[in-house]
Order: sequence, then structure tokens, then C-alpha cells
Amino acid sequence: MKEVLTLQFGSASTRLAEELWRSSLFESANDKLNETSDDLDTTLKYRNGRCVPRAVAFGCKGDFNRGKPQNRTNEASVWDGNVQIVSKETDSNEIATIIPPRSVVEVNEFRSFDPLNNYYDGIASVDGKIRRETLDIACDAVRVALEECDSIQGIQAIVDIDSTWGGFATEVIKEIREECPSTFLCCLGLDERYPLVAQIGSFDQSKQNSRRAINIASSLLSLNELSSLFVPFSPTSYSSGSIAWDCMSSIYRSSGDSHMRDLVFRPSSKFFELPGQNKISIWDSNSSLPAAGTNRSTSRKFHFQFVTLRGTLDYAKPPLISGSPFGYWQSAIIPKSLHLPNTLARPCVHAVSSLSITDRVSHYLEDLARNVLNVDRRVVHEFTQSGMSCDGGRDMHSELMTLCDSSS
Repeated sequence: MKEVLTLQFGSASTRLAEELWRSSLFESANDKLNETSDDLDTTLKYRNGRCVPRAVAFGCKGDFNRGKPQNRTNEASVWDGNVQIVSKETDSNEIATIIPPRSVVEVNEFRSFDPLNNYYDGIASVDGKIRRETLDIACDAVRVALEECDSIQGIQAIVDIDSTWGGFATEVIKEIREECPSTFLCCLGLDERYPLVAQIGSFDQSKQNSRRAINIASSLLSLNELSSLFVPFSPTSYSSGSIAWDCMSSIYRSSGDSHMRDLVFRPSSKFFELPGQNKISIWDSNSSLPAAGTNRSTSRKFHFQFVTLRGTLDYAKPPLISGSPFGYWQSAIIPKSLHLPNTLARPCVHAVSSLSITDRVSHYLEDLARNVLNVDRRVVHEFTQSGMSCDGGRDMHSELMTLCDSSS
């Protein structure tokens, strides 16, 4: 089996991943799979008739509820065909995780009540907030997870990019890249607004927006450079986000000939010019790309790169695809029902998900570049004190515009 390791950085990313794990574990249990099946989910570990997520989760000190009852009831058996989710009273800030305790890393320097809205606080340095010892513990946890894989096909990382976790993820992934330079790494940049809890002085919207611009730009540029594929992600809810990624990732989560590398875009792919009024609105309205500047042009550029269709429907005429004006260079069909996180017993009839390059991508990057160049000077001073260079804003603007040009 070609395994996939998942890394979760931050509480928002872990909550989204928890929704995905519930669906995956339920599906694996209902399929009554055995440990030699070719259809095993590559993101799960199968041991002695039980399965758990193949993942490492990073969170604040005290973020996770790791009591024994929760761990025991959320492990899925591949033999009994049933998963029972047992609710438990927890602190509102705690995450009742399905991931085994030894795969959970709490960063002692971070607390759930901290704002965590400075990317550079997550970078290990002499004067920084993160100690080298903490980073070593985090990297060791990832190494152990990698050593458990017989044939690793890739890593998928989910990162809270508007936060200190963006910097911390950069440090960890940089270490992974040095040891596994050829491993395919897909990074999902979760655009969840920080701080997650109310803070004193949060009424100053100018400073909040400025911190957000620097955090996202810093995370995006660093993680994009380290990743084989970077996807900015802003779902309307954790459930909708898990459904979208569940469908999209089905192609490489099912064992077989498919690989995470299949998602990579061909350099020769071209955009298509389309009129403003057509079925593109269906995909625009359901896009998980973070909001950007409004495109007021009368025409659009749109091109599907990879489309995944999942479910037990008649694929002779796939809905939303048949008769559409879109072009896509590759597609995958997964003839299995998709189980929604909140209604596991009632599977979704069918689902469609895609990774695409459209003109919205360049608008998103251009909008972010403009925001970085116009940040509040008070925030510039705050971030330079944490490690950002004095010319950091101009440098990020230049790099973002270069990315914008390459995606047009």
C-alpha cells in the first residue's frame, strides 16, 4: 500500500481534519475491508483489525482532549462494520481528537488563549518564541510516522495560514524537505481568521487586517516554495471543507495505480476565454478559494485541471460536467458513496470536486499583494520586532506579483 501521511497545524486545521477522519473511518468500517485489500484508505493505519488516522497533529498546550474513553470509542474496527461516536463533555477550547495520543504534539510555547496572529512567532530563532528543542520534538514525531510507512507516496499538510502556525509549519516542513527532498507534498492553506478567541484591542480593524495580510502572504510564499502543490482553502464550514477534500483526495487515498502526483498541473495547460453568463457560476459559487477582488470584466478565463467525481451514479452523463463548456486535462471516477461527517448513516449520492486554475487565482494573489504593500505601520514595527525584515512588505509584494503573473 502506498501510504499518505497527514500533518495538521493549528486548531482550525485539526477540526477540519477531524470531520474528514470520521467519514474515512466510517467508510473503512462499513466496507468490511481486510488488511490485504487493494482498496484500503492510504491515509489510515491498519493494525490488528483496527484502523486509525495516519497523521500527526500539532496544537497548543492543553488544546487536545486525549482521555482514554475518547480514543477508544473513536478507533474504527475494520471487522465489525460499525463505528460508534460517543460524545463527551469537554472544555469548549479542547479538541476531542481521533488521532492516537502518541501522534499528537502540543507546543508548550503556544496557549489556546494566545492570539497566535504573528507568523514570525512560529519561526525558531535565538530571540524567537519557539525553542529549538520544541522544533526537534515536532520533527521527531513526523520522522516516527514516516518510518512506519512501507512505501510513502506523499504527505498532505493542512495549515492555519493566518497565524503563528504558518511559521511553525514552515519550520517543520523545511526539515522534512531536507530529509525527504523527493517526497510529494500537498499543502492545504486553511484561511481561518485569527485570533480564534476574542482579544483586548480587537476593535482596531486596521491592525487586524494588516496582521492578516502579512501572515497569509508570509505563509503562502514560504509553504508554496516548500510544497509540490499548494491550495489556498477557505470553506464555509469545517464540514463542507472536509467533504470537498474527501472527494478530491479520493483519487490517491484509494490504493492502486493512482498517485498524489496525478494532481499536478501540466505546464502546457492553457486557459479558455468564456462569456460571463454560463455554467462557470456554478463552480464560482461553490469555490473554496479565499475571497479576492471582484472581477468586473465581461469575460472570464477558466480551465479545469483535475476533476474528481465520486458516488454511485450513472457516469455515462455525469451531472454538472455533461454539456459544460469547461476543459480539463484529467479526471477520476471513484464509484463509492461519500459519507458526510454529520450524517454518516446517509451517504451522499454523488459529489464533484476539482482543482483548477482560473483568473480568480491571479486576482486573489494581486489583492493580497496590494494589501501587503498598504499595511499599518504599527504592525510593520510589530512584525519586524518578531523577525520580519524591514523590507519584508515590499519583498512579499514583489514575490506575490511574480506568482500572479505566472498563474495568469
